[in-house]
Amino acid sequence: MQRDINFFSVYRSPIDSDSGLDKITLIGLIMIISSIVLVVGLFAYYKTMDFSIIKQSSDINKYLLQSDITAAQSKIIAETGQISVLNQYKIAASSQVTAFSTLPQFSDTVLDTISHVMPADVTIQTIDYKGSTITLTCTSKDKFSPAVFVHSLAGVSIFTGVTYTGVDTLAAGSSYSFTVTFTMNGGSGK
Repeated sequence: MQRDINFFSVYRSPIDSDSGLDKITLIGLIMIISSIVLVVGLFAYYKTMDFSIIKQSSDINKYLLQSDITAAQSKIIAETGQISVLNQYKIAASSQVTAFSTLPQFSDTVLDTISHVMPADVTIQTIDYKGSTITLTCTSKDKFSPAVFVHSLAGVSIFTGVTYTGVDTLAAGSSYSFTVTFTMNGGSGK
């Protein structure tokens, strides 16, 4: 009798297993089943969290839509608008305070300077001072005195933009009237 020698007898085939499954297949099935259980568990957890967040959002929206909450919200919006207007007013007022504080001061020195350069026959009738602009309404006996006065004022370093309206003859040609306008050096006056 002749017998075959099996060199692969050390190795077992999957068919030779007692349960019909080898260990590798069993481990693979366990890993697939555990992965499926893990994915389903994570999906269920996240879905539960999603429903919880949706419910919280719904509760918050119901609370915010109550009449007393909407009235408070409307009041806050109105107050915010008023605060914005007040802030704009504050900025405008601050710029006006700055502009006012930089304006040159109409003082005795200004009057002394004007009287020093004024010809003897010129008389100032009115002085109007707005911002940094001075307007003088004057009369003179000589028709050339207004030009001399304007030229003298233009030569003073504290005055700029010296102009006059020209000369008008008053009653019976005995006097001449004119208006001189100039700006004192200093702030913008805006």
